[in-house]
Amino acid sequence: MQDTIKSLSDSQLLSTLQKLNDREHEATLQILLYLIEVENRRLYAEEGYSSMFTFCTEKLKYTRGAAHRRIQCARVIRDFRVAYRLLRTRKVNLVTLS
Repeated sequence: MQDTIKSLSDSQLLSTLQKLNDREHEATLQILLYLIEVENRRLYAEEGYSSMFTFCTEKLKYTRGAAHRRIQCARVIRDFRVAYRLLRTRKVNLVTLS
């Protein structure tokens, strides 16, 4: 993998990095929507976890900080739909929103 990256031209490297960044952003938005639904259905409890936080840290392997930010953001998005648009358009980020 590293050899492939090293063989890219500067413009290819930057272009690919931007595409990956865009995909990561889209994946994060999807994850937040899924976390909302997991919490709404209380699936974390059905899976044997005492809380969403425990589910995110133990099942999804997020760090404590990453789990907290995602759960908080998911809840804000659930309660304030405008927050999703702000996050999607990158006017706010996970840290700001949480």
